Amino acid sequence: PTTEPPRVVVSPLAVEDYLGELGNGYDFSWEQEFPPEYVMIHFCSAVVNHRDDPYNMEYVRQTFIDADVSIHYIIDREGVIYCYVPEDRSAWHAGKGTWLDDEKYTNKMNKYSIGIEVMAIGSQQDMSGYLHDWEYKKLDDSLKGYTEAQYEALAALVKDICERNNIPLDREHVIGHQEYSPKK
Repeated sequence: PTTEPPRVVVSPLAVEDYLGELGNGYDFSWEQEFPPEYVMIHFCSAVVNHRDDPYNMEYVRQTFIDADVSIHYIIDREGVIYCYVPEDRSAWHAGKGTWLDDEKYTNKMNKYSIGIEVMAIGSQQDMSGYLHDWEYKKLDDSLKGYTEAQYEALAALVKDICERNNIPLDREHVIGHQEYSPKK
């Protein structure tokens, strides 16, 4: 008897694999135990170490490796969606936090969510834990915030994920990382 290969779940909107294994077969994920109940949105860049090229994919990849974290999807500045960890695996994106004062989610949101990173540099307040005010002010304004292409790609990806996983498409189920972990 033959066995079927494991099912890999990736949105059809993702154009290619972005990071794959991070080395030694380690991708900072584990098999998904529970059906996803939430979509968690983050923003990322390599601005701390590469102010002149904060959206370079290799620099961002190294940032993930250095922090021992992962994500299901990353949306670049042009709105291209890349898959890092398939949806049938739990990515390490949520970290420690709480949601709805429910013990089920405390420090365990990775098990219940699909994570999306949007390549962006947040507001001065968002970035205050990473950059001094004077460093933030020196950044080119075109590097800050999100692009229209990212908003469009994010909306399409969130809708796709919610429809395929029977997650309600509402603000109670599509959350920002800072809602779960306010220091983020």
